[in-house]
Amino acid sequence: VVLAAGATKTEAAALAALEGGLGFLPPQVEAYQLRRDLLLDALRPVEGLQVLEPQGGFFVFVRCAGLIGRYRPDGQRMSCDVDVVDYLLEEGVAGVAGSAYGLSPWFRLSIATATDNVVEAGRRIARACAQLRSEP
Repeated sequence: VVLAAGATKTEAAALAALEGGLGFLPPQVEAYQLRRDLLLDALRPVEGLQVLEPQGGFFVFVRCAGLIGRYRPDGQRMSCDVDVVDYLLEEGVAGVAGSAYGLSPWFRLSIATATDNVVEAGRRIARACAQLRSEP
């Protein structure tokens, strides 16, 4: 296929994608599987969390029902997945509350970032959850 003179950058990018082959996929799949596995390994032992192992995609869903009703170090009680996500954000981890998708009490984490970021997110979540208490 040859682009006509004056083709847009989008058209050129589409052509490159069509003709470029799929050789980039195996390393990408391996990188995402590594990030997934590292995050799962960090979160599985965390009391109050249950992790759904994705078979593909860029996200890991975490059930946080075991954290609902617990108290943060500042004494605030977490009453829903939004409270959990807000707490984790204060601890330096960005996630999306499952209630945004009708999936409460879950939250979603992205693994579409650097591997070091995924590892650090797992550490921060584990540390943040270890600070929670059953009483104020």
